[in-house]
Amino acid sequence: MLKFLQQSFKETETEGPWPRTSEGVYWCMARMQVYLPDDLYKLVKARGLPASELLQKAVRAELRRQELLAETDRYVADLVTEVGPPDEAERTRAAAVAKAMAAAIISS
Repeated sequence: MLKFLQQSFKETETEGPWPRTSEGVYWCMARMQVYLPDDLYKLVKARGLPASELLQKAVRAELRRQELLAETDRYVADLVTEVGPPDEAERTRAAAVAKAMAAAIISS
């Protein structure tokens, strides 16, 4: 496929739908149509923000967030297998620690 692209668009550096690097290799990205609410669209345009770059970063961040959540679930499942499920006192203590940590983050 790459040979085909290289042969098909040799005439100029920018000819064809895919830009060519200085080494003559073609690259392309998948296209996706995204819909934004009017208010969000207007803010992006008014601030001159690069919508495509923002979307790429947001998608990468969400994928990473989901990977971390899945890893956390695996860790907790392994821990429960190893030491057993937490009792009510342990759950209460964990909830208190999590609440204190959240408060510390918010106040900083």
